[in-house]
Amino acid sequence: MRRAILLAAALIGICGLGGCGKKKTPEDAAKAFFDLVRSGQVSAAYQSAAFSFKAQQSENFFNAALKETGLDSFTNVTFGPPELKEEGRSARLKATFDTKTKGSVPMNVTLTQESGEWRVFALTSPKSAANGVAQNRFSVVGRAPDFVEPVNRQPPPNEQVVRDLIRDSLLRFSDAVKQKDFTEFFEKCSLAWQDQLVTGEVSPNPGTMRRVLTERQKEIGAGRLQHAFQPFIEKEVSLDNIRDKEPVLDGPPQVSTDGLLITSGHYDTEPYKVFFSLKFQYELPKWKLFGIDVTLRK
Repeated sequence: MRRAILLAAALIGICGLGGCGKKKTPEDAAKAFFDLVRSGQVSAAYQSAAFSFKAQQSENFFNAALKETGLDSFTNVTFGPPELKEEGRSARLKATFDTKTKGSVPMNVTLTQESGEWRVFALTSPKSAANGVAQNRFSVVGRAPDFVEPVNRQPPPNEQVVRDLIRDSLLRFSDAVKQKDFTEFFEKCSLAWQDQLVTGEVSPNPGTMRRVLTERQKEIGAGRLQHAFQPFIEKEVSLDNIRDKEPVLDGPPQVSTDGLLITSGHYDTEPYKVFFSLKFQYELPKWKLFGIDVTLRK
């Protein structure tokens, strides 16, 4: 009898510590993630995020992005109710951070279910009222400029051209992952994105960037891409199965007010679906890749 009482007490203690199997909600997971950030455990927060979040940036890049946005010094955060998507496999929360250096910072926190748990998948700023673009500072995708030059704007190409751009860009990305070398991939990106990757700065007017990069600068840019997508290399990810498939687009391709062609969607492939978000900049005589975000989901 005494042993039964002791066992029951032990079980109560375990339930008290671990929630007795209670699954975390998206808000619970978001709070846990940012509690780690606030307590200075940035590495633990980074490691707890979804695979695709880590695939888009190194831990050092993540740390730098926290400082850039002021989230490294936030004192409080409030979350709105989660918006569930993809049949409950994805959730987005609107968050507002009180920071010491940047004041009030709004952020959209997207989470996805991975290995049976909710994990942070993306952190993006709300869409800009000026150009309608949501900035993703926690990714190596190209960042939209603040200055808009109307002469740079081109009408969106026809849908088949966009589909070809998507396929070619993703297959070049896949080749770079397989070769463990992003040099050729980097050299075929737009000049403005190359400049961003090398300098870490956003060009005020991407259409006018014509700097000739040195071999060392090319190594830096390609190296940053390779570092960011190292998890894809380590897991030997291949996107070759998209070659003979057509992408399912989220909507018609759009050209933003800053002249960037933006498109997103997915490929219905096995064993994982390939989700993508791509940006292109027009450089006479064609569109060139300005940013890439790739995600694999079951």
